[in-house]
Amino acid sequence: MKKIWMIAILFIFCTVLVAQNKSTELHVGLLIPKGAKTGFIGGLNLGKSIDENISWGIEIDCYTKSYTKETTIADSIQGNAVVSTRLTEIENSILMLPVYFKLIFNTQVNPKYLLRLSGGVGYEVLWNKMNNYILKDRETRFYSGFTWQLGLGISTQLSRATDAFLDIIYHNGTPSRSEDNPEVGLPVKQEISMSGVIFRVGIRIYSFGI
Repeated sequence: MKKIWMIAILFIFCTVLVAQNKSTELHVGLLIPKGAKTGFIGGLNLGKSIDENISWGIEIDCYTKSYTKETTIADSIQGNAVVSTRLTEIENSILMLPVYFKLIFNTQVNPKYLLRLSGGVGYEVLWNKMNNYILKDRETRFYSGFTWQLGLGISTQLSRATDAFLDIIYHNGTPSRSEDNPEVGLPVKQEISMSGVIFRVGIRIYSFGI
């Protein structure tokens, strides 16, 4: 009898999911983290509406930032142009990919605008690539860890099937890595604080998603 009830509940749950309205969000913006430079972040959210106010989705984002340290060693005049000769000393780049399970709540605040409240939990991976030409040191380090975010925003309808939105999001994440330190003979944990504020804009397309 219990198995029959479980099958019935599962069938009802799957039926509800299939019947939900699909949607896709595309967004771009800036992440201002504590432990790294301000960089571009963009991504998409594939989801479904539970009712007219609440929707859920799977979101994947991409943060990237690069830094190059250069030194000018000479300026020369070639024709009517001044040509600078620079040496590249250090190249450093970060690539981070967070994946979330998201819930979004929309409510009408006036005939034109909706208030957006969002929250998500997930996991993020980060690659930090460093090339020090002076020390002849080249290394790529991998970090990972749990992440969550909370957001507040507004949206407005562009057409029957499209909304535009603006979000301010707090992103919490400190991806880390572990390695053995031969000098002290103990495990060492390294981490990068990527917690910070995200400012982003995007569009939401209805009837298209998972």
